[in-house]
Amino acid sequence: VVIAIIGILAAMIFPALGRAKIAAQRGTARIDINNIVTAIGQYESTYSQLPVVDRNVSGERDATYGIQNQGPFTPVDNKTTNYVSNSQIIAILMNEQQFRKTPVTDTINKGQVKNPKGIKFLSPKLSNGDASGNDFSPGVGLDGEYRDPWGTPYVISIDSDNSGAVRDHLYARQSVSQDNGKTGFNGLFNDAGSSDQFDFKSEVIVWSQGQDKKISTTSKANVGANKDNILNWAQ
Repeated sequence: VVIAIIGILAAMIFPALGRAKIAAQRGTARIDINNIVTAIGQYESTYSQLPVVDRNVSGERDATYGIQNQGPFTPVDNKTTNYVSNSQIIAILMNEQQFRKTPVTDTINKGQVKNPKGIKFLSPKLSNGDASGNDFSPGVGLDGEYRDPWGTPYVISIDSDNSGAVRDHLYARQSVSQDNGKTGFNGLFNDAGSSDQFDFKSEVIVWSQGQDKKISTTSKANVGANKDNILNWAQ
């Protein structure tokens, strides 16, 4: 009888503990995301421009950094450039000139060319995670990648073309963001009229793929693999 009671109690407690852990992880992700957004805003205030990896490319397009498990996708007007890593943007914000991995490699901020004043706009948790191994620990890894509590890189999209609206590599899709006509989920809109051109009126958006570590280009933003994504611009 005692064993049966213990089993019943365990069955009741373990799911609650699991939910509490996920809630705590989501809270941590929101804090990290807000810190990234704040750091980018401070960078812009300091240098009167947004941090970008390649101005020759992204200067004419919005840029998305950090989608690694997403196949090639270009909106109909080639409006976004996709970078599979967020490490270079994070290096600029952290004022890092070299990655910590071995062999040592330079970041795009070598010589502080992207951060001349040497300001550390972002001070995230550091980890020993590295995409070349099996350790995908949360925080900024040896490879410079900033990963969420589930080990997946944070996705950062920047209004590199200074249009006043940012277009994300995933959320620009009609199949993901269209709610009703030009109105999209999570405050996105489509003024252009073409299909894959849903924007958000901001200079930067940052998001996490959530606890399932998955995204889908064929599911709406509020269902399936996209439902648990954590977005800085929406609750």
